[in-house]
Amino acid sequence: MEVQTIFEGGSGVKRDIFKFLSGMAAAASFGHVVYAVATARGMISAPVLRGREWGVGKMLTEAVAYGVIGAGLGYIGWRPKPRPLPQSEPWMNGSHSVEHPEATPVRP
Repeated sequence: MEVQTIFEGGSGVKRDIFKFLSGMAAAASFGHVVYAVATARGMISAPVLRGREWGVGKMLTEAVAYGVIGAGLGYIGWRPKPRPLPQSEPWMNGSHSVEHPEATPVRP
């Protein structure tokens, strides 16, 4: 019995979770960018977490991190399923017991 992992192109439902998580990461990235722009324009104050101000630079860094995570998850979710290579000749399957017909030396 051959075992396929999620990364090897298992069932469609398993790949759909990566598409969903990719969208969630993209939405988080977009939200961080909007919040950072609003903070930079002075429309809202910078958030304070445990006495530290969370500046615009940190928000944009988080936005980039979420964007990279979303792109990676999107690649896993939307990449094509791997297909086996066609093997029509016995010498093409990697076995060394049969040589290529043209590789045998010709004697005069």
